Amino acid sequence: MWIYGSDMSKKPLIIFDMDGVLVDVTGSYREVTRRTVIEYLRQVLGADVSDDFITLADVASVKKSGGLNNDWDLTDAILNAYLIKAYHHIDEAVLRRLREAKAAGDDHAVFEQMRRIGLAGDTAKLEDLVRKQRAPALFSAAQWSEGDRSPFLLNQGDVQAGNLTKRIFQELYLGSGLFRQIYGEEPIFCRNGGYIERERMIPTLAQLDELSGPHTLSIATGRPGVEAEYALTQFSIGHYFKTMVSEDNVVEAEKECNESLRKPHPFSLSLSMEKSGYTSNDSVYYIGDMPDDMVAAGRTQIHPIGFVNGDTDESEEQKHEHAVLLEHHGACSVFSCFSELISFLKQQ
Repeated sequence: MWIYGSDMSKKPLIIFDMDGVLVDVTGSYREVTRRTVIEYLRQVLGADVSDDFITLADVASVKKSGGLNNDWDLTDAILNAYLIKAYHHIDEAVLRRLREAKAAGDDHAVFEQMRRIGLAGDTAKLEDLVRKQRAPALFSAAQWSEGDRSPFLLNQGDVQAGNLTKRIFQELYLGSGLFRQIYGEEPIFCRNGGYIERERMIPTLAQLDELSGPHTLSIATGRPGVEAEYALTQFSIGHYFKTMVSEDNVVEAEKECNESLRKPHPFSLSLSMEKSGYTSNDSVYYIGDMPDDMVAAGRTQIHPIGFVNGDTDESEEQKHEHAVLLEHHGACSVFSCFSELISFLKQQ
């Protein structure tokens, strides 16, 4: 049962997830996840893998499994699944060299050492697994514990400090120019334009106008602040939103506690309400596209609304399965276009 607040003068608050709700990231974040897996196996580990061994549908399937709302985490999870499965036992001498490489701390130094180490000169097991095993089946059938990390997965620290998975991801996503502007150094892996340029808005400006009149609009996103601001500027929509909670806020808060605050944890939604001047006793809605979004909203005691973008290349069956998944995780309603969503919100 949802409880409405006593302050009837307040407009209802709508908190939006950004990716998959406000911004179509099928050709950006999702494709960058796919490309990062491929380029990591090729460039860092020296494996001969094809461009099509992992698909966008594979990436979407793993993401919907839950706990991977952050696309860096999603990329790491897919890579780790392949590496753990392909290499259960690693020679102690190779492990020692891997530890030495990680200790270098600098992206350039770590990459140079990894190119010398490779997979001890033998990538046959990994290449065979890649040919035979789809990522979703491998991930769902994982037999290792969540704490198991392949020593060949370099994901510690941040960009510039030895996290090569994140480095590849950021270079591909941002492109050489924006990467150079944000991180202050030349890219290692990608010198072309970024996939960020492929993003497009899902709602129209007219639809945001229509929503913003009778509602207060805010954003709670897993994007880093600079990338969220870039999208708001690129599409000229920043003025519609009263507040924004980003990955930066989550990372800052996590430094003060010993737990993950990423969705499905309700932290980002609670902070969004606090920054906007609302509580769970007020009329508040959260619109997201992933199961973790619905769980987080439920834990914050606000209305969870699912969104499955109807304007994608997914089949109708896949979209229906996605909608059912959101309902299963607590969505009170699921919509596939903004016109339907606006009509629903007007009636509340």
